Amino acid sequence: MEYPDSMVKQLKIIKWLLIFITASVFIAASSVAFVALQSINLVESSLADSSCDEKSFRDKVSNLVDEGKLEEAIKLANERIKSYPNDEDGYWYRGKAYYLQKKWQTAIDDFNKTEELVPSWKEQYTEPYRAAAQSKLANR
Repeated sequence: MEYPDSMVKQLKIIKWLLIFITASVFIAASSVAFVALQSINLVESSLADSSCDEKSFRDKVSNLVDEGKLEEAIKLANERIKSYPNDEDGYWYRGKAYYLQKKWQTAIDDFNKTEELVPSWKEQYTEPYRAAAQSKLANR
């Protein structure tokens, strides 16, 4: 059976329209997937930046404490502790910031937690601050 030329032309147009629509859907889906992956990467990098790797966290929080930006240091330490509940540096620097704010008991609690996580820090890091804070509490 022969089809009229006009019908064959219409079928060719429909075929090319279907190819075009399929290609457009594929490109759109690829674009959505690419944007989604970029968004995920952006969120992951912002999360990684907020809690930092161990060395950059220490550098950032130490600088904040040294500069007297104690609230910022506490906030950064809280983020670190939230992400890494057993991170001794988070507790150590938060305790040091609380100590400098004269929040003695809160500082003592953080130094105790630090020492619980890393007992070898007692003599050099936690005990001097804890003893001084306990002395300040006793002299109230």
